[in-house]
Amino acid sequence: MCSLFRRLLPHFPEHDLDIEDPLLASPYPMLIYSWDFLEKEANKETEDIEEKQDLENLKALMKIISTNSADPKLDAYFPVEMPT
Repeated sequence: MCSLFRRLLPHFPEHDLDIEDPLLASPYPMLIYSWDFLEKEANKETEDIEEKQDLENLKALMKIISTNSADPKLDAYFPVEMPT
């Protein structure tokens, strides 16, 4: 997924995505500031198998962050969906 982040978010040079295990820590500013853009990208269709997996991983990561990040400030940022 690092290659996906490098491609989509080059305006975040302070995040070192070139190391083997980059650290993404709460409150995930790189993701939160680009949330709407990343949501659109995550829902794009692609034939590339590696990119498709990266986008699925991005969707899963965004779902975790937006529903149960374990950071009270971040959890308060996202609206709680009421059951219908």
